[in-house]
Amino acid sequence: MDLTSAFQTIVADKRFSTYEEFEAALTDFKKQTGVEFARGRVTYHPEGTIKRANLLIANAEYVCRCKRSTECEAAFKLGSRRLFLHVIKFYMLHNHGVSRAAPEDEEQKGGGEHSSPAYEVLEDLTPQFMRFFPSDRMDTYEAFHERMREFQQATGSVYVLGRSNKWSQKEQAAAASSRLTYKNVTLQCVHFGSGSSRRSSVEGSTRLK
Repeated sequence: MDLTSAFQTIVADKRFSTYEEFEAALTDFKKQTGVEFARGRVTYHPEGTIKRANLLIANAEYVCRCKRSTECEAAFKLGSRRLFLHVIKFYMLHNHGVSRAAPEDEEQKGGGEHSSPAYEVLEDLTPQFMRFFPSDRMDTYEAFHERMREFQQATGSVYVLGRSNKWSQKEQAAAASSRLTYKNVTLQCVHFGSGSSRRSSVEGSTRLK
């Protein structure tokens, strides 16, 4: 299945002034073709810069979602130049057909408004997470907890406390004065390990130290 023309028209021939514009184009491509890409290696722009605020990504590699199941080699590389994101190179010859309709076109038969979807929906919330947590350091656990609450409200995702380590007795006094509750803690999406992620959640975990 050759999607060169479609990808060129919808994504590759355009420049994007924000990461959201690029995401919208990629979503449009998925709607029209039923093919989805997953992001691989990525490099972000430095914190506190205009490019970080608008473009987020300096460069990234995207591969077809069927790479593991069919060894599909379709892929593209995203880069940034000046104040724009653009596709540097791409290969759109897929070794498979459309295995299922795009989520927006999938119809639920005999189901109500709250029926469970017949397919699995994965959503990458990395850009949103990076905007809520531009730095990997926070002064107190309360500040982190409040920011995490805002992130969950904005994205609809829900995280629960996983593994955690509290401070040793020798360290507790210093930790208390610094208002640090945990030495390290893992927060996990409620669907982590279940094999099912829905549109309101992201599969994975984040660690606070």
